[in-house]
Amino acid sequence: MSPLQRILISSRYKSKAGFWYRGIEDYRSGFSDGNMNFWIGLDILNKITQTYNYKLRIETMDGFYVEEYAVFKVGSDTQKFLLTVSNPIIFNRNGFANHNNIQFSAHNFGPDTSLAFHSSSGFWFRPTNYFCQTCETSIDQHCTYHRNYQFGGAPGYVNAQEIDLLGFTISRNQIKPNPNR
Repeated sequence: MSPLQRILISSRYKSKAGFWYRGIEDYRSGFSDGNMNFWIGLDILNKITQTYNYKLRIETMDGFYVEEYAVFKVGSDTQKFLLTVSNPIIFNRNGFANHNNIQFSAHNFGPDTSLAFHSSSGFWFRPTNYFCQTCETSIDQHCTYHRNYQFGGAPGYVNAQEIDLLGFTISRNQIKPNPNR
């Protein structure tokens, strides 16, 4: 994926405690600290992924962890921003694919408000997270997330990795509009 073809949809770099603890309105519209912590917004993700077919790339600054998927879509508000991510192209542990078909939650929205509250963030949560970019506290037996990030893994993967920069980018798979929009 050429850097010129990418759209940055989220970035995390040593965010301050509480930065990701926001209500659904912020996650819908997007937010930033003006530096390297950024969320593009669920409404924008829904609009562009319903218009075109996108692939998703998740990577760290050092390039040690990379996942890429051929299919990435975010549903509408009425679908609670249902995540579709599938067809791995590149993966270390295939962690984000475990969140396929999950609805987005924040402390005031979605099916997992208690997990969102406990993790001080909003995301596509699972009872046992394999992946959570925005989490700030331990929400399962696998990892403590404050300024840390657990990248993928199967149940029993217990080592959290300190990550300096985590970025999500998307790029169009094809120029044609998505016929199912």
